[in-house]
Amino acid sequence: VKPFITDLTNHIYLGASNIIDYVTIGTLGNATDFGDLTFANNATKRGTCSDGTRGFWCGGQSSGAPENHYNIIDSVTIATTGNSTDFGDLTVARTSEGMSNDTRGVACGGGRGTPGLGLSNIIDYFTMASASNAIDFGDLTGEKSMGAVCQSDTRGIYFGGNVIPPAGLEVIDYITIATTGNALDFGDLTHTARQNSGSSDNTYGVSGAGLDVVGGQYWGDNDIEYVTITTLGNAIDFGDLTITR
Repeated sequence: VKPFITDLTNHIYLGASNIIDYVTIGTLGNATDFGDLTFANNATKRGTCSDGTRGFWCGGQSSGAPENHYNIIDSVTIATTGNSTDFGDLTVARTSEGMSNDTRGVACGGGRGTPGLGLSNIIDYFTMASASNAIDFGDLTGEKSMGAVCQSDTRGIYFGGNVIPPAGLEVIDYITIATTGNALDFGDLTHTARQNSGSSDNTYGVSGAGLDVVGGQYWGDNDIEYVTITTLGNAIDFGDLTITR
């Protein structure tokens, strides 16, 4: 049974951080300070991606009021600690979800600010080896934000997401990263999900956890689902997280 979250008013939000930490993946231990993101990207809900040499943060939203949105793309050279540098700009200031292959970085959807602008269906891309502004790739199947993403060397997958008024989605979108164009319907999750997280091993794409909204009520989620990235179809139950979160 998913726990019903009845009160979000007591959560303390301390604001966004520009800190970059790193770990050496092959060695257990605490994170170490890497550097800082650029000042204007001291924000939440940034789409991230990497080509193995550089890491990228795309867009973002400021904490507090007024709510500001950014179009900045930050980058770091992963092998060398230091502050991020301005790589270029997204086509529209917004939050985003990021994915990539070895060549292209992609920023999908996101929030554009309220009141008025709402959510975005925009997909941008940029060539990660060359600093430049992003270019329009195409559109998601709908305007949404806070979905889970993952990728193989060929395809990018977008699981679920949030719509306005707040509610989760079942739909799974996919793109072929090397080819511009609108996202296509891959299949459906087993249930609606938003603020979920994604990962992949180049064969399976996995979506797990999240905070869904059903009938105006917030529900936590411990479900894990998966798809085979090369084959269109609905997601299948993988198992459960150790706790709901």
